[in-house]
Order: sequence, then structure tokens, then C-alpha cells
Amino acid sequence: MEYIVACQDPKLLEVLCAFADRLALLPDPRDRRGVRYPQAVLLGTLLVALAGGADNMAAVAAFTRDHRTWFRQWLPLGASVPTDDTYRLWVRRLDPETAMKAALLLLDGTSLGLAELVLALDGKAARRSGDRADGLRPLHMVSAFLVREGLTLAQEPCDAKSNEITAIPRLLDRIHLEGAVVTIDAAGCQTAIVQALREAGADYVLAVKRNQPTLHREVKAVFDEAERGTFAPRAEDRCETVERNSGRRERRTCTVLGGPGLGEWVADPKT
Repeated sequence: MEYIVACQDPKLLEVLCAFADRLALLPDPRDRRGVRYPQAVLLGTLLVALAGGADNMAAVAAFTRDHRTWFRQWLPLGASVPTDDTYRLWVRRLDPETAMKAALLLLDGTSLGLAELVLALDGKAARRSGDRADGLRPLHMVSAFLVREGLTLAQEPCDAKSNEITAIPRLLDRIHLEGAVVTIDAAGCQTAIVQALREAGADYVLAVKRNQPTLHREVKAVFDEAERGTFAPRAEDRCETVERNSGRRERRTCTVLGGPGLGEWVADPKT
């Protein structure tokens, strides 16, 4: 992001100006009277600051102040810059859907995209959002989280009578995934989800557990055969970590298979 901020490429600035124009079309929850900073300014500076490493509103305000000359090249930012209180009060009224649309506009419109970025999908229940006495289940959300950037890109609620398997495809439909590496736990190891990822042009890393016994057995067989060296694919890379966590000694091993013949072997493991 520091490269983007320092870049004076006219084509990039032209794209950013178009991005600012599209931000201006998003709904603004504030009363027009007394508005000092257009929402496009607040959204644009906030998103760029977050991508640049800011993790609170004071840091966002400082980032905007430090790069105000650059921001003025594509945003209607006047002589003054928003303070952390300005950002804080505005964010409290901001519709999450608007924020998500703005983030997607930044990624798609600036050609930054998600290429080579790791996007982790995971479901969590919101604490204290349910009421057992009234029979209300906790609110369960599936989130798309950019791992390196520390940014939640989008969220999708699970239906009351459904689960993550139906929420994940809806979430994927809202994100331009081409070139991204998407990771999902065993809940996402479904044919329809994999097909959606492939059609979107994304790479993916999925967990397989024993609740899918046939698939688990076949995947394990591939690694066992590669370990014995009985077919062409080999262990291209391996990483092992040993940690102590909650009184336990945990060893994690990651092995990546590659080489000619892997696809054919997976298609017909009996050959």
C-alpha cells in the first residue's frame, strides 16, 4: 500500500478518481446539514488507511494527515483532514453493507483485486446474541477475512434453519475471487462450493475430516503413496512446527504435493 500511495502513475490516479466517483454514489446516512466531509472522502481515506496498516481511528486520521497531499489528487479533501472523532462518529452510523461495497470497489476498481491474497472463510456465532429461554439461536455469521491485511471483507448470516454450507456460496457470489487463495474449514468441503471457486478463478485450500470417510481415505492414500515414492508426485515442500498450547505439545506438519502425474493419480488412484 505504501507503493500505491507513493505512486504518481497517471493511469492509477485516473482509476482512483473513478473509484471516488463511485463512492459518492453510495448512500450516506448523515443529515446533509452540517456535513463537513463528503462520505467519499471518509470512505476512501478509511479503506486506504486500513489497507496501509491502520488499526484504529486515531491511526486512520494520522494516515490521512500524513498522505493528505496524495489523497487530494483524487478525493475532494479540503484544507483540513478528518479527526479520529469524526471517523468514529461516522462509522457508528455507517451501514455495513455500504462499507462492504466500498471495499469491493477499491479492490476491483483499482485493479488491486484479490490476486495472490489469502482469503479465509470461517463461521462464528456472536456471543450473547441468542436467548435460550425464548428459543432464539445465536446469530451465526460466515466471514471472509483477508489474512495478511487483517481486514474482514464481507459477512453473510446463516439462516435460522440452515448452516454454513448454504451461506458460503452466497458470500462467494459477492466477491471477485479471481487469483485469490481461499481457505475454508471442513464445512466448506462441498462439491458445489469447490465448483463455485473454480468458476471464479480462485485457488483454494480445504480441510477434509473423517465425516467424509471416502474422500478422507482417498486423500490420505495420495499422501501415503507419495511418501513411499510409488508414483511420480513427490513432496515438493514440507513445513513442521512444534508448539506448546494449553498444556499440550502440538506438532503440525504441512506437506505440499506436486509433480507430473498427480492429477491422473487422483482421478484414478488404482493406477
